[in-house]
Amino acid sequence: MAEIPKFKGTPVYNQPIGVVTPMRDTSGETLARVGQAIFEHDYAKLYAAEETKGKAFGAAAAFGKSKDGGLGPIEIPDNFSKVARDNALPIGDKRYIERLTLDAQMHANELHAQHDQTKDYVGFQEKWKAYSEDTLSRLSSDPSLAKYAAPIAAALDSEGFAHGKKLYADKLKVEHKQAFVNRVQILESAIKDQRALVNLQEKEYEDGDVVGTSADIVKSNILEIIDGLEEEFPTLVERQQLQTLKDDINREHFLGKLDNVASALIQNIGDNFNQYTSDIPIGDIMQSAQTAIRTGNMDNIRNEEHKRILDAVGLGEIISTSGFGDVRDKLASAFDSVENNIVAQAKANKDGLLYSSYAGMAAKGVPMSANASAHILKTGPLAIGTPQDLLNKLPAILMGDRNRPEYQVLMGNGQLPEFVTQAFAPEMIEGYLAQNSDNPMALITLRNYFKQATHRMRDGRLDINLRGFSDETFMMFETMDAVANTPLYKSFTPADLLAKRAELERDKDAQELVKTRIKKFFNADGKQPSTLDFVRDATGSTDANVNLHFARYADELVYTFGAQQAREIIKNSVEKVFQKSDFMFMQGGQKTFTRMAPEQHFRGDGEMDIILTTAQQKLRLSARGKNLVIGKTAFFAPTTGTAPIKGVPTNLPSYRLVDRNGQVLLDANSQPLVVGPQAVMQARDIKTKAEIEKYLAKAQEARARFLSGTNMLGQYKPKSTGGAASSFGGTSKTINSILDAQRQRIRDKLESQK
Repeated sequence: MAEIPKFKGTPVYNQPIGVVTPMRDTSGETLARVGQAIFEHDYAKLYAAEETKGKAFGAAAAFGKSKDGGLGPIEIPDNFSKVARDNALPIGDKRYIERLTLDAQMHANELHAQHDQTKDYVGFQEKWKAYSEDTLSRLSSDPSLAKYAAPIAAALDSEGFAHGKKLYADKLKVEHKQAFVNRVQILESAIKDQRALVNLQEKEYEDGDVVGTSADIVKSNILEIIDGLEEEFPTLVERQQLQTLKDDINREHFLGKLDNVASALIQNIGDNFNQYTSDIPIGDIMQSAQTAIRTGNMDNIRNEEHKRILDAVGLGEIISTSGFGDVRDKLASAFDSVENNIVAQAKANKDGLLYSSYAGMAAKGVPMSANASAHILKTGPLAIGTPQDLLNKLPAILMGDRNRPEYQVLMGNGQLPEFVTQAFAPEMIEGYLAQNSDNPMALITLRNYFKQATHRMRDGRLDINLRGFSDETFMMFETMDAVANTPLYKSFTPADLLAKRAELERDKDAQELVKTRIKKFFNADGKQPSTLDFVRDATGSTDANVNLHFARYADELVYTFGAQQAREIIKNSVEKVFQKSDFMFMQGGQKTFTRMAPEQHFRGDGEMDIILTTAQQKLRLSARGKNLVIGKTAFFAPTTGTAPIKGVPTNLPSYRLVDRNGQVLLDANSQPLVVGPQAVMQARDIKTKAEIEKYLAKAQEARARFLSGTNMLGQYKPKSTGGAASSFGGTSKTINSILDAQRQRIRDKLESQK
């Protein structure tokens, strides 16, 4: 320890007092005072230094270790002066207490965080008590630390109380909020069930009543509970939320009532509603119902019959019920789905029926109309409704079950839908093959299908039925077939043909090349042979229709393959496109090629007999034709086309009747005798209707079996278990218990206010 120097005072001498003179010497006193001042200054300086030294050490020194290895207070060196020690110790003690307090705060925060999610203040208190007792025991057992126990105990108590209080308060808030959330969830669940509760309760079931508590009572109870939420949970509930809950229960309640209206409509309309036909009167009636719902007034229904029907099933009573107007718009919007579902169900049933009947016809080889074929493809499980759909699914169809209706339609002899024929347009095929460039079977599949779908052997001769495919499509596949096995091209695609066509259209040199090749083919000197000359030579026909048809393709064939190969393609295609008929007018007595041959267009069983019988009956209307016989002395001659029949376009031909000289035969009114496809189409309709009637009977039987286990909306009838234990018994019981508790709280509050 540093020694504080001790200074000696002025010595005293016992000598006689001398003579005092007025001007005595005071230098000794002065020196004494100076010496004392120097002493005091040096002491203060040293004290201050020791004081600073002690405080600095107390503020900066590291904490030591306790006996148990824990954090201990700072340790003051033995060589510290008393002044330094006295100044270091308070600061060190303060720091130690602050550190222990901080450790306690951090531990409290950790425990708080552990129990915050569940707001478990009891668990927190238990763990905090154990921590506090352990801390104080450690301090008390160490003599060097015992002095710290009291202040730390106070800090521990304060920290534990603050955190426990916060957790407890939070727990109360959470429990209150959770109680509110649970209450709302129960209400929402009950509201969600209300529609079905109303709908099912008013039905008659095999086992009796399904629901024990009236749906109207449940609704009233729910509304009462909603009204009580504001008083029980004033800080949590919002008025808008209350209104939403009220609107929801009213909406679901009245929707259940409207479901019953729809169900009764289906049942009561009876035979007037045939969901297997295009006539769906219930859709119109429900539109009238929508008018009344949206306006809240039955008088706004203009159709008196609809108004009578809707009144009979209770719509007027529902609309006039209190609360209906509050949710009228929401009901109208929701009822749209009911209407749409019923109409959609009717249409789906109709589509299913037609699919079955058309599939039966296809299986029997009955010629199908384009609409019937489209129906099978669109409404069947493959859902083919676009050219892309067909091209993508065609390989699977051709490789699959040949008994599938889709296969039978595509490979039959009826007219194909437009989206099928469009799929085989050269431009469409080009794009498809480009997308499937890595599939060598893509083009082969398309070529095979086209040939199988349009080429038939009939009565020992090849019969071509284009079935709606365009001439461009036919010539594209004919061209590819013609060159497939020649050295002209190892492979030839529609893209090649389209490219050559484009070149020919824009390149004058290409056009000149075609002329050169045709001229060289005829070995002509001087006059340039025309394309039509080239085609006449290829067809060997003088028929203008035949030659003009192939003249459209001759130039691009010559440009692509040369004149000789082009001639072979045209020559081999004539009898595939055109046919010589026994019943068409013969120019010069010679059968000529035509695309109007009735043998080509009326291929169904008995259809040629129908068209010939119709023609023979028409001949009787002419004075000149009574003794004529169709195909011998009277013949068919092409017309300009067939007008739509009953508004529906048809590609079946109509014919004028002429004599062997080509003279048009007239009726008594001097009007040409014309034979159209109406009789054939009527016969086809009769067959179709017969098939539909057969399947209709089966479908009605199936529907009757279905409705025996469901209500009229198709909802399955639940088994009754009786009263509160029924389907909605649990919900009703929960609502009743909540309401009882709510009413009891109100009674208790009123009692306490007395």
